[in-house]
Amino acid sequence: MANWEHYIKESTEVLIHYFQDTTKSEEIHDSVFLTIMFRFRGTILKATERICKNRGFDIDVAIEIAERTFKKYGKSKNFKSEEGNYTSIDKCFIAYLFKIATNELNDYYGELIKKQNGQFYDGTENIITEVPQIDRKYLSPEDLIIHDTLLELPYSHQVVYLTYKTHEKEGVNLPKKLRMDLRRYLGGVEQTTIRGYKKEAIDKIENAKKIINKLNSSYEQ
Repeated sequence: MANWEHYIKESTEVLIHYFQDTTKSEEIHDSVFLTIMFRFRGTILKATERICKNRGFDIDVAIEIAERTFKKYGKSKNFKSEEGNYTSIDKCFIAYLFKIATNELNDYYGELIKKQNGQFYDGTENIITEVPQIDRKYLSPEDLIIHDTLLELPYSHQVVYLTYKTHEKEGVNLPKKLRMDLRRYLGGVEQTTIRGYKKEAIDKIENAKKIINKLNSSYEQ
């Protein structure tokens, strides 16, 4: 269990050194991180309240941004006191956290816009590894041709096409994690190869659609 009170009298410099020291135990990291949070949370929350208010967001958003700020630092462990031009390490660290908070608010605003536009990914997206089972008797002749064209594609092309078709949103790329997972699943291929598979699959299916449209036009004449 994290014993953060054990470090409450330590200087900020010592706390940061302990937290960013990879040789320290996980228990020490957890305890020190809580001490850092309790020491600076009030200051950062006041700052996030101010910048959120200026952008039309309420206290709930300010709290979320403050939490995301510490979470981001907790993952990066990347504070360097020599990069700041301040009279104390506390002021330098606060400025560092404030910069993270500003970036997190920008990200939050971007996520909000994407949600409004139906472009937001929530991290639950996964690779589609097989063509869904469909009762062929319910498919129209046109859909049968498209379905059969998909089945005739190489497996790699099927996976790429179905994954993009399921998750792709206009104006944004697939999440980086999903793209990396897809590349690994297909044997560690490059993203350019993935794009090639996708184009080849789309071209095949679009050609099938064109043939269907030509046939339909000839029947109507």
